[in-house]
Amino acid sequence: MSARPCLHFTPPEGFMNDPNGLVQSNGLWHLFYQWNPTGMEAGNQHWGHAISRNLYNWNYLPVALLPNEDGGLMFSGSAVVDKSNTTGFFKDSQGRIPTNTDGRIVLIYSTHYDDRETQNIAYSPDGGITFIKYENNPVIDLNESQFRDPKVFWHEETNHWVMVVALAQKFRIAIFRSPNLKNWEKVSEFGPAGFTGYQYECPDLFRLPIENTEDHRWVMVVSINPGSPMSGGSVTQYFIGDFDGITFTPIDNMARIFDYGNDCYAGQTYSNVLNGKVISMSWASNWNYTNDAPAKKYRGMLTCPRELSLRSMPLNPETQELVLVQRPCNIETLKHPLSEPAPLALQTVSEFPPTFVCGTRFYLCATMPASASESEKLEFLRLRWSATSDVLDSKQYIEIGYRFSDGAVYIDRGSCEASWKNPLYPERCISSLPPIVLEDKLLVDLGILMDHSIVEVYGNHGGKVFTNAYCFSEGSEDSPLKYYHLELPKAAKLVKANMLPLFTRVAKYCRKWKLV
Repeated sequence: MSARPCLHFTPPEGFMNDPNGLVQSNGLWHLFYQWNPTGMEAGNQHWGHAISRNLYNWNYLPVALLPNEDGGLMFSGSAVVDKSNTTGFFKDSQGRIPTNTDGRIVLIYSTHYDDRETQNIAYSPDGGITFIKYENNPVIDLNESQFRDPKVFWHEETNHWVMVVALAQKFRIAIFRSPNLKNWEKVSEFGPAGFTGYQYECPDLFRLPIENTEDHRWVMVVSINPGSPMSGGSVTQYFIGDFDGITFTPIDNMARIFDYGNDCYAGQTYSNVLNGKVISMSWASNWNYTNDAPAKKYRGMLTCPRELSLRSMPLNPETQELVLVQRPCNIETLKHPLSEPAPLALQTVSEFPPTFVCGTRFYLCATMPASASESEKLEFLRLRWSATSDVLDSKQYIEIGYRFSDGAVYIDRGSCEASWKNPLYPERCISSLPPIVLEDKLLVDLGILMDHSIVEVYGNHGGKVFTNAYCFSEGSEDSPLKYYHLELPKAAKLVKANMLPLFTRVAKYCRKWKLV
């Protein structure tokens, strides 16, 4: 696949996996990421670094963290802004504290050795360009070989820094607190809970509003690999509960799935966001097959940034539960300058307008009488697109299908037959998305974000999300967005169906950027 995504972050070269150190500082979005700049598989872990003004147009900066001289590799972690200088790091040569409080970035990361993993910190003397490792690292060493991925945030109520970090193969999330990011006290543990799989990784803990109420809940996110109940590979789960600065207490024993596609893992939320919104990005791949996926210059991408909230939604006609809601951030600001939204044609093979050279947002809203759903229960709403005009017969296609009678939904990335084979690369992901019931009608709402080699589907205004990367053969056109076919069950009607081309540029190096 030669087409690099336009809307989704990719590394300049080499192998990339987890997003790290997501932090907003002085109006800029910083993105650090697990990176092997010397190879196309995981290993030789560095922290790559990029910055953006809008979360879509990125500039690469020099490497933030290099492996230690003793061979320690830079594994995953997070970043905070130490506005009150609790660390004491932010003083000039005369001992004066700089006034730019929003530029005091501290990285918290795991160092990996063959026999142990430790937690460490580094700080930036220049507002987030270069970083100095703390001379008294590690700040936490439990003599554990599987102890990684610290996520740190400031807890206002207790006036402490809080860290959640994985005791990976004990299926526990350890919770620490500190007044200064240097001295840490273990205060509690969470788990085992939910799906355990082989190991826990990349925890996160954050507070979210419940839509249409004044209430909030805390959300604990835990990635597991392998062990997905859907595909057997990588997956992320979350728990809803309360947090008092010491203990996370779930409101029930339900483990909920963060993303029902095959390619969404190791997500992390941004810290220090100016408007208080909670924004997440994840690695858009799966450890089952990522090292084998077709690639030339680079391998790996991230999901689009998503704004998170909670909503009470029906799981079936008798039960409503709180679920995580995800929506792509500010996607409308990326409208292609040469085009307006165009309607999707129905029941015919159609070619996309020439402006569809980058990412595209499809919006589908369809309805069906509830009385008709049973008689047409085997008929699906289907949207399929391909690089060639033989859309219905091509082996290189993406198809999304939805059945109104029971809310069954699938994404079929029927491309691996034509490009590469891996027994752990599933062609389909299948789940359920209960339709919205309005009087005697069943309604489904699908927002679909397509960007060359990745598709993100946001069902019913973000109440259920599916992320799938896909690999067309190297001989195909640069963009798979050439032709499409949309069909509907006989009794169904389109409320709205359009497509909007989106545009941004591929990231570039910017080695002379000044932040302070």
